[in-house]
Amino acid sequence: MSLTGIKDHVDQKEISMISMWNNAITCYREKRFAEAVDLFSNFLQEKPNDKVTDLFLQRCIKYMTNPPDQRWDGVINLTEK
Repeated sequence: MSLTGIKDHVDQKEISMISMWNNAITCYREKRFAEAVDLFSNFLQEKPNDKVTDLFLQRCIKYMTNPPDQRWDGVINLTEK
């Protein structure tokens, strides 16, 4: 069993989407924001209502113009309600 379903019953498209997400989040964590934007955007074309992906996409766009400092570890500290 996997997070998306029983392993033998997950179709190739879903496997491809999982791979795309993993690549996008890797780019994000490695501060390769332009690559992450492309991957998150492609992901959203297939799953346009995915709010988590959209959140990461918006963060990447922000970081492309205002990069985080060198100590950044990918964690976002929320300071407002």
